[in-house]
Amino acid sequence: MNNKEMQQKKVFLRTFGCQMNSRDSEEITGMLFEKGYSLSDSPEDADVVLFNTCSVRKHAEDRAIGNIGALQRLKKKKPRLIIGVVGCMAKARKGELIKKLPHIDFICAPANMYEIPEIIERLIRNGKQPNDEIASSVAPLLPRNDNYRSAATDYVSATTSKRQTILAIDKENRPEIKNVAYHKKGISALVTIMEGCDNFCSYCIVPYVRGREVGRPSESIIDEIRALADQGYKEVTLLGQNVNSYKETAYSVERIAYSLSAVRCPLSAKSRNFINLLEAINKINGIERIRFLTSHPKDAGEDLFKAMRDLDKVCEHLHLPLQSGSDRLLKSMNRGYTASDYARKAELLRKYVPECAMTTDIIVGYPGETEEDFNATKKLMEEIEFNFAFIFKYSPRPPARASELKDDVQKKDKEERNRILLELQESISFKKEKEFIGKETEVLIENTCRKEERKVMGRNRQNLKVALVGKNDLIGKLKTVKINSIFGHTLVGGLTALMVLFGPAFFNEADARTPEPRPFQGKSGTEECFVLGDYENAAREAAKTLPLASAEKGKLYYISGTSLNKLGRYEPARENFKSLIENYPKSEYAPLAQLGIADSYYLNEDYRAAAEEYEKYITGYPKSEAAATAYFRLGKCAQKEGRWQSARNYYQKVKTEYPLSFEAQMASETLSEEILYFTVQVGSFGKKSNALKLCDELVKKGYDASILKTQSDGQETYRVRVGRSDARAEAEELAKRLQAEGLPVKILP
Repeated sequence: MNNKEMQQKKVFLRTFGCQMNSRDSEEITGMLFEKGYSLSDSPEDADVVLFNTCSVRKHAEDRAIGNIGALQRLKKKKPRLIIGVVGCMAKARKGELIKKLPHIDFICAPANMYEIPEIIERLIRNGKQPNDEIASSVAPLLPRNDNYRSAATDYVSATTSKRQTILAIDKENRPEIKNVAYHKKGISALVTIMEGCDNFCSYCIVPYVRGREVGRPSESIIDEIRALADQGYKEVTLLGQNVNSYKETAYSVERIAYSLSAVRCPLSAKSRNFINLLEAINKINGIERIRFLTSHPKDAGEDLFKAMRDLDKVCEHLHLPLQSGSDRLLKSMNRGYTASDYARKAELLRKYVPECAMTTDIIVGYPGETEEDFNATKKLMEEIEFNFAFIFKYSPRPPARASELKDDVQKKDKEERNRILLELQESISFKKEKEFIGKETEVLIENTCRKEERKVMGRNRQNLKVALVGKNDLIGKLKTVKINSIFGHTLVGGLTALMVLFGPAFFNEADARTPEPRPFQGKSGTEECFVLGDYENAAREAAKTLPLASAEKGKLYYISGTSLNKLGRYEPARENFKSLIENYPKSEYAPLAQLGIADSYYLNEDYRAAAEEYEKYITGYPKSEAAATAYFRLGKCAQKEGRWQSARNYYQKVKTEYPLSFEAQMASETLSEEILYFTVQVGSFGKKSNALKLCDELVKKGYDASILKTQSDGQETYRVRVGRSDARAEAEELAKRLQAEGLPVKILP
């Protein structure tokens, strides 16, 4: 099939999991762009739907399977729709996925990723052929080995589907890591430098799904980064499962020809290790920052820490997974270090790079974990004081060796230990973030703030988010920002951020040096209360100041109305906004006041009135920067009222006309994840097996049934739902039929 024939084809790609998966998805997108494809915003509008999956934890698999299963109805409507499952779960679950999700067309492991365009092309070309012709036509694409034959045979014997599913899962390693030029737009890019892992930690599935370590040739890496610099990217993040063990690797012809017996060998005496690679990238003009993920403690030492100190573009941030503070568990995990080894490395890192932020991964509930083991982990976290920690509850990952151990830590104990460490880390993180208050930090501006159109967002060298007032022209620039407060886990610029909105006199130098607020007096006190989120005092001070103010009354009305909205006092909020619009129609705050009126109705759940006010905003201020917000909220209003088609249309408009906005991202997530239709719930079960039994019975009777898993207070619930309708009347008719079969029914939402 030539490019012209494929130009009209669209692909929808959903990514689960780590940044390595994100980069793999970029490569897949780039390969399909070369074949004439374009990206689709939704599965309904696509010719090909791909799920790039994660298998590191059970929760990630469950999410992916739920999303793939939800496409069964769409597949019936569009039988020529191609659905592919790629990534780690594809390799881990293999033929099992086909039995569970018979509507998928192909499965592709990470090492087979570069075959995806050819697989799709063959499926399209053979779409009209009978099953035996399809099977024979795709056979040359796949390896002739027992792994493929058994998986395919199991599938054929287990289903009566008219279409043979392709399994591209034979490779244990990628023959090479290609330089696929496509990267998402922005100023920061992901760059894969290696693939796979040789460590075989007992809990980890990575070596089994991504294979052994493969180091990409350094010249290929450097060429890619030079090209990124030429395109305007300012930051690169180097990716690998064990990035600081990077070494260039060559492959024998047998490996490239899919042999499992090939051996890796050094390229030459001049081949680079990870530190050599950092040194080379540090010299590339145009690249301002270098980050890397993920490091293994056994490979992180003095040489790496000195390089982080000496190379000016390498950021002061190191993610170094600890996993446990118990020596007994670390040995069982096959981590290759003790708790004291790790603590010494942390001390050495801070000796050479005092400003370095240190983040980590922790597992709770690993098989055999006792209270003593858990307390050792907690104690080490208290001693090291990580800036942030990803804390996970253990789940077995066959065929990783720990999956053979008894998963003997009770679920309630896992959840309690997880909660304790999360709370501990929250307090440590806040303490670390407060250390930035009153100090200056270098920020690379990345995008506009998703909630406040006058602000921009970026990250400092320690990888903390920073917000400051500014416009789009700051994106891609390095700025020195003085921090004066913290909102959530985001640092907020002090003098720089407030100067534009409130004037340079708002904070003096003393205010910038300390987070303690000044007494609230007059206009300045009103504004300060508002910025600090003290809406009660902001509204009170505005009410006192308005009768006395001779200027900037529009701003005071806006602050008062917004504060009252935040406090849930919607009627007086609207009065303030209306006064602003009537008395100061040309004020820069007038458009925001109209938006505030609409928000007051939305927050009060009067969605019809809210929709009318959002429409007024769009009509009255057609060129406003907040139009994306108004259209997104119109979609939400339609969704709340069950006007599904209208909701989808509004969300699609946001994505199409305002693609760079935060609302476009939220619209995309809503379209892919939320229920934008009526459905009938016919059962709710504590056991998955009971839900599966009912679901299977309904499917056999011709119903479009699916299972939704929810979790509350540690209890899992499996809900069986039937059908998707735009009109409630259709759902009511379906409910009557199901009720006649003796099933309890509930129409949702």
